[in-house]
Amino acid sequence: MLTSTHLETIKEFGTPQVVTVVRHMVDFGHISGNVAHSYRIRSLPRRICDLESILSFFRIPVRIGRKWKKDLYGQRYVEYSLISR
Repeated sequence: MLTSTHLETIKEFGTPQVVTVVRHMVDFGHISGNVAHSYRIRSLPRRICDLESILSFFRIPVRIGRKWKKDLYGQRYVEYSLISR
């Protein structure tokens, strides 16, 4: 998964919101828009895109997984997770 060196690279080159997203995914395994909203992150897909750019540029062997889910009311949402390559 992510080593401490990888996390330091993300902290150095990522925005505070990207770092928050990564910390949450490391701690809980995944993140969704509702959870991100509680961190005051309004555009989770944009932060995921930023994170993917960092992972790709520094060749960090992790990718972002996407899983469509439905809430209790049938509303669809995406749950993002870190997946080792």
